[in-house]
Amino acid sequence: MLELADTPDIKVITGGSTAVNTAIDPTFKDTAANKVSMNEVTFVDSDDNGKIDTAIITTKTSAKVTYVSSTDIVAGKTYKFADDNISKDLAKDDYAVITKNLYNDNNDIVKAQVLNTKLTGYRAKTGYVQYQLDGKWYNMATADGDVTTGDTVKAYVYNGVVLDLDTDDGNGSYPSNVAVVVAKGNDGLNGDQAKIRYFDGTSPKTVTVDEDSVSLTVGNAYKVTTSGSDMKFENLKSTKYNGFTFVGNQKPTDVANDKINNTKVDDSAVIILYDGNGASKQITGKQYNALTSSDVISGSYSAVFTKETNGLTRVRMASVKVPKTNVSGKSNDNYAYIISDGVENENGKTAITIWTGTENKNVVVDTGYTNGEYTKGMLIGYSTIDDKGIINDVDKIGDIDSASNFLSSGTISTSTLYKGSNKANVAKYITVNDGQLNVTADTTVLLVNSDADNNKEIGLKYTYGDKLPKASEYGDNYLINAMWVMDEAGTDDADIEVLVIDATGAFKGYKMDDVNAPSVSVATFGPPVYGTASDVTITPTYKNFTAVKTEITAPGLTVDNTNKKVSTSATTDAGTYTVTVKGTDKDGKTVSTTAKIVVAKKPVTPAALTAPAAPSAGSRFNTFKPTFTVTSGAGYALGTPVVTIDGTDIATAPLSTFVAGDVLTITVPVTADKNHTVTVDKLTTRVTVAQS
Repeated sequence: MLELADTPDIKVITGGSTAVNTAIDPTFKDTAANKVSMNEVTFVDSDDNGKIDTAIITTKTSAKVTYVSSTDIVAGKTYKFADDNISKDLAKDDYAVITKNLYNDNNDIVKAQVLNTKLTGYRAKTGYVQYQLDGKWYNMATADGDVTTGDTVKAYVYNGVVLDLDTDDGNGSYPSNVAVVVAKGNDGLNGDQAKIRYFDGTSPKTVTVDEDSVSLTVGNAYKVTTSGSDMKFENLKSTKYNGFTFVGNQKPTDVANDKINNTKVDDSAVIILYDGNGASKQITGKQYNALTSSDVISGSYSAVFTKETNGLTRVRMASVKVPKTNVSGKSNDNYAYIISDGVENENGKTAITIWTGTENKNVVVDTGYTNGEYTKGMLIGYSTIDDKGIINDVDKIGDIDSASNFLSSGTISTSTLYKGSNKANVAKYITVNDGQLNVTADTTVLLVNSDADNNKEIGLKYTYGDKLPKASEYGDNYLINAMWVMDEAGTDDADIEVLVIDATGAFKGYKMDDVNAPSVSVATFGPPVYGTASDVTITPTYKNFTAVKTEITAPGLTVDNTNKKVSTSATTDAGTYTVTVKGTDKDGKTVSTTAKIVVAKKPVTPAALTAPAAPSAGSRFNTFKPTFTVTSGAGYALGTPVVTIDGTDIATAPLSTFVAGDVLTITVPVTADKNHTVTVDKLTTRVTVAQS
């Protein structure tokens, strides 16, 4: 085994230079400078006496690759493939490690190793720092303020040294170690529990708070880590988490100016709405910017994270306190075409199948079911679809029948659904009424075959740049094959926001046979509500047909053929009724159609509960059985009361006894009858156990 020579100096050859006598200490000692150096050292016994007398240092430098072509790269300066030994896998934004090749008098240039992983540790050392990646510690000259432990990072490393460390948010990932508290103990939770929401769109999660956590405030964001079976909460630092800079908690909103904490909110931002009572939901920044001041609680209640994009600092993550979480700020971030009529699922919600432009998805509209509300062929807008298949903030835009004919001149609205015939056979615009309507890279295009019966055949794949289907011709005219909403108000050289276009040349109901066939359509006016007698006017419109007689039938409703109306009474049940309209011409030929009349359920607000007498201290839990009654004809029924103390159901410990000061929360489920809806699905009252 070789030993160092018995002198304080050693000959050092650095990068091929002339040997220089150099002090061993500190050149080869465990210094901070050496800890962050990529250089490699070869020790030599030049006189073969068993002792090291020479050190050859191979210097290595690094630089970010800012340009790559077939002939050269730029990494600090230009290097040519013809002159240097350059790795073929180097790409723009990589880090290159450059070593002088003394034999060939050129450079060996390789790509630094890339680690896409979670940053699991950090520690400060004297004169440098260390980061733990994939279980191994790497050295870095100074701490990187853009990252924090728990972030998913992209690290360039070489010889145990970190060259560059950035949050790996190229896939839009949000910090997995940051969450907003949307409820804590007594908001329907046990005292040591909290409900949290991450910014990645996953559903809220109820956790047990670790005893070493900081005190929690609803609406604040915290750093969260698993501690055994519990969750530890720590205050965030003014640093970056996965590239998002934490500005602070308890910051003010300014909806009127699309700001939070005096910073503009990016349309792509993730905003967590919370009401302070346990309810929460996620919306986009675009939706936040569409809210009104009354939709948000005024004051300083927001956690705020910013990020710089294209030189602009914008709010990209935030929490916002609202009086109720069912505000939508409808902005239609996404669009879809319904390919099957809505049905009522087991939870009383509306289930539909939609074509998103890339796939069919089965989703649930998280509102009560109403027959005919969502129908095949309808264009809808929405914000998101969560991990449970709930489609949020649905905007019913309309279908081909309800769309307005596009005008050749006059005022055009960007909120109206239009229909027309595409007379062009090109890729990036449609021609309607001799006007060019642009289909840009930002336009949502839903290509469909509206005549298909099989759901799998209705939605068709479209790629930007594909030719858009031309409408079928008949004589000098064209059939209707498109419906759309404008992004810009204009009849020529104006951009389209969303376009639904039929690949067959015409929508179902607008094909050649439909154009020439005799038919009747019906419009109804005067939607009835249960509990009130109402008249509904029936207005038939005949096409290619002259009726001398119109006959209306409507089982369950009163029909007045003379005045062309149907009527409900105050006791007509809520539900959907079918009205048939039949026309007869002078030759006895008939045409007919049907329409749906929906008698809406009547909303009712349940009466507040009258608090029962509190049980006595010392009495057993199973002796307290409160009962509540409902007035006959109220339109709803009350279920079995559930009694809790600090969130725990007393039915789980029936033989336990009450203690003076116990606060009993009594929750009673509310169920509407077939003719009503209720404004709340549960009622609550409280009583306090007194001293016996």
